[in-house]
Amino acid sequence: MKILEGSPVSPGFASGIAIICDYEVARKVTLPDRDIRYDDVQTECDRIDDALDRSQRELKIAEQTASGDPKLADAAALLSAHASMASEIAATVKKQIGCDLVNVEQALDSVIRDWISRLQELDNEYLRQREQDIRDVGQRMTRNLAGVTPLSYELLPPGTVIVARELLPSEAVGLANSGVVAIVSEYGGKFSHTAIVARSLGIPAISGISSVTTRIPAGAKVLVDGISGVVTIGPDESEEAAFLARQLEHERHISSLACEEKQPCVTQDGVAISLLGNVGLPDELDQIADHHLTGIGLFRTEFLFIDSRKRPGYDLQLRVYEDMASRLAGLPMVIRTFDLGGDKLPPFLALDELRNRSSLHLRGLRFSLSEKNLLDAQLRAIVQVAQTADVRILLPMVIGSHDFTQAIAAVDRAVQQLDVLRRPPVGAMIETPAVLFALDEILELADFVAIGTNDLTQYMLAADRDLSEGTDDCTATHPAVLRAIQKVVDAAEKQQCPVCVCGEEAGDTDFACLLVGLGVRELSLSPARAAGVRHAVRHIRWDEAREVADSALRCQTPQQVQELIHTWRSSKPSATQGAGSGACQPAAVVTTAVKTATQSFVAATAERESLHERNITLEHRVAKETELLGEAKRDLTAAAEASRIAAVAFDSYDSVVITDEVGKILRVNKSFTTLTGYEPDEVIGKTPRILRSGRHDNEFYRQMWQSIATNGYWEGELWNKRKDGHVYLQRLTIACVKDESGATSHYVSSGQDLTRQKRGEADRAAIQAARTVQRALFPSAAPCVPGFDIAGAVHPAQRVSGDFFDFMTLGPDSVGLLVADVSGHGLGPALLMSQTQAYLHALAESCSDPGELLTSANRLFAKCADGNFVTTFLGSLDTMTRSFVYAGAGHQGYLVCKSGAVRVLSSTSLPLGVENDTTIPSSPAIVLQTGDILVVPTDGTEETMSPEGTAFGQERMLNVVRTNRKKSAAQIVNALFLAARDFTHRRPQEDDITALIVKVLPTPQSQASNQRAR
Repeated sequence: MKILEGSPVSPGFASGIAIICDYEVARKVTLPDRDIRYDDVQTECDRIDDALDRSQRELKIAEQTASGDPKLADAAALLSAHASMASEIAATVKKQIGCDLVNVEQALDSVIRDWISRLQELDNEYLRQREQDIRDVGQRMTRNLAGVTPLSYELLPPGTVIVARELLPSEAVGLANSGVVAIVSEYGGKFSHTAIVARSLGIPAISGISSVTTRIPAGAKVLVDGISGVVTIGPDESEEAAFLARQLEHERHISSLACEEKQPCVTQDGVAISLLGNVGLPDELDQIADHHLTGIGLFRTEFLFIDSRKRPGYDLQLRVYEDMASRLAGLPMVIRTFDLGGDKLPPFLALDELRNRSSLHLRGLRFSLSEKNLLDAQLRAIVQVAQTADVRILLPMVIGSHDFTQAIAAVDRAVQQLDVLRRPPVGAMIETPAVLFALDEILELADFVAIGTNDLTQYMLAADRDLSEGTDDCTATHPAVLRAIQKVVDAAEKQQCPVCVCGEEAGDTDFACLLVGLGVRELSLSPARAAGVRHAVRHIRWDEAREVADSALRCQTPQQVQELIHTWRSSKPSATQGAGSGACQPAAVVTTAVKTATQSFVAATAERESLHERNITLEHRVAKETELLGEAKRDLTAAAEASRIAAVAFDSYDSVVITDEVGKILRVNKSFTTLTGYEPDEVIGKTPRILRSGRHDNEFYRQMWQSIATNGYWEGELWNKRKDGHVYLQRLTIACVKDESGATSHYVSSGQDLTRQKRGEADRAAIQAARTVQRALFPSAAPCVPGFDIAGAVHPAQRVSGDFFDFMTLGPDSVGLLVADVSGHGLGPALLMSQTQAYLHALAESCSDPGELLTSANRLFAKCADGNFVTTFLGSLDTMTRSFVYAGAGHQGYLVCKSGAVRVLSSTSLPLGVENDTTIPSSPAIVLQTGDILVVPTDGTEETMSPEGTAFGQERMLNVVRTNRKKSAAQIVNALFLAARDFTHRRPQEDDITALIVKVLPTPQSQASNQRAR
């Protein structure tokens, strides 16, 4: 037995026989290098065109194969990208042939080396590993130049473990239809496309084992542990048993995590943590839904720039961002502007002789500001997408308020150029020590901030990332880094600015729990690590995490912090203990299963071999399936078709009946019982009159049976009776299922209740009348009051017509501001809305106190509301003293101060019309200050701004107000409407979107004083 250790890049366990696939030894293509004459240039260019054509044909075939396998959807996109890359490489090769007068082989080798060297200089591991794709395409084109046939993996025997110096991405795609169970290689990191394909296929893979093709003998039995990165060569019986035990334990671990994947990420004492995903390529977008994340917390856009030899324009970026936003279906997406500069320089900039060479030393945001045209194109694309999606802008490596202010001005410039209403929220990336000394100024400007733990750790500790990687001191658990994070969190909390941690450390389960204790409520991480973090967070208490974090901040070394976390976390259930997950296997049962499996490993192996030798044939399995269907005599095709119809139909909302060939009922679905009132046991075995015979004297039945005989189905409308005697209108479809001989074997009858549809047509007429009432009641314009900017708007939902706002006089210098929502929809609530306004206007003639007005209106409503109720908010604004008094019944308002802080203007919990003896008090007077914004929305505004429409989205709504605070009241109302509509983009609007905004402006006297002072 021999043990080799490497780096796990695709998790899982597998055992098999090693097959050595050393391309560079066994299949090396030797190409000549030679100089050419000018007359030979066209011939050499034709050769690279031929190689390109053959390469693209191969890639197209492989792409079509991958497209047919859902697990290889990302791989299909990769192969398409390889085809585009091949075209770009060929174009560059032809230029080099003409410039340097070298043959195609020498030019191709030079171009590939140049591209690879640029990527190898990057400090981003993810982008560095894109060099594998360039070598893959280059190797394919080189092989086609030499006329060498590609290596096929389809003929490999089952149980093959590939051992190679490197497996390229396009080769990995071919593993889907092979007998390969694992990959062991010398080269290829966890971010390589080969690793991504292996993970998609569920194939364990290990890399980083030097000279692996000479250290593992061909034909040797090997055990591959894709969790620990260990390869066992020639294992004995006991080692195989232990390996099987670890494999079963791993499967239980994955099962345990899967049990919680759809559960909310919330601590045991109720603190909710948002989990978002870090994404570097559009291909990775599906992982957001797969791991039930709440959006994208960091979309790195460098892939658009780093490999490109021409500038990515506005149109290209707009297509990419629009496609991603559409696929997210309303979930938020934070787009980080390009993080380039220093050694991260794309080819189109490196070749640009006109660019500012003095900017070479710049990084992050400062580099972006020096490349104004490039930044403006990206910001315009993001701003345009943000008009119809929840898209936010994140600026990398901010160092102070000066560069951040310039970037915000660039965003505003993009908004003006596009002539759009909505400016997306703008956030700052906290990843430099400098920003810690400018936090207050940055938080005053930012809509949100994101902490990048990777760069923050590097720059805080003055470490070289490559040289210090893996050392004990260069870690985010260093007390200095933790204190920096705490400083940011505390400052952001004071400014009520959302903060997210989006470095890779957020995906470490222990460190994520520590971040929760430090006060972080949003984590953006690699989607693949989300399940482990979710499980860890769900098994801690926030108060305990807070105590551990406080202790960690007082530590002196990273080792002390790590020991503290280890002591705390070791007392918690791990993902493999299945704590609190009733749907998972109990730990005791699984432990017993592991022991049993270990003890009987040899016997199980013998049994598997015996089963394999007996080779249960396909015909035998078909016979067993036919027997389970209960109709062994029937042809398999007819049985499968009937089964398929039944499976689909019985999930339907329509009433479904399945009968045999003579019309006797075999099965009905739940909707049948709901529609007709008959239970299954009352009808099964009986034959409906409509299917008793094809020989009816009635013309209706003759036409029906003629249609079935000719077309195989009949469709029509029938009046029918329920069990209770009520009549309903039904659209009925009857289809016959035939066997292979053409004889009828089943009838499938599907019925749809049309009664609701007819009732809905009546509802639409009532709603149209309600719209007319609404339009007649809404004021044409808000009052014009010196020192105040007032605006309101109602955007009705399809079926709801109960929200409104209004203005009234409440004294010589006071304006009444009213927002209300009547329950229900249609004409009745619209008339009740009219009644509400009439009551309040009449009562206002003798009373000006908001609480007394609502109390009096409530007494009237309790007598005549007829089951409906009205939630309302009424405020009195004194235009001379700027004091504001309010009262609310089931509705609340918000006062957004100039600093961004929010004061909730609360109300009673009971709306008008519920209890007639309720007293509704008025609030103490609030003196409004210049810069304050009064926000009074209805619940529909807040609810439609939550991703699922089920939880209130106050914070999101208030962020829209903060973001647009410099705009007019009417523009803020419209921004609220656009933001709310973003979240209803893929579903019907469920409630009216209504808001009233009051901005407090400088008084005319203060304006005059300011002018005199200037």
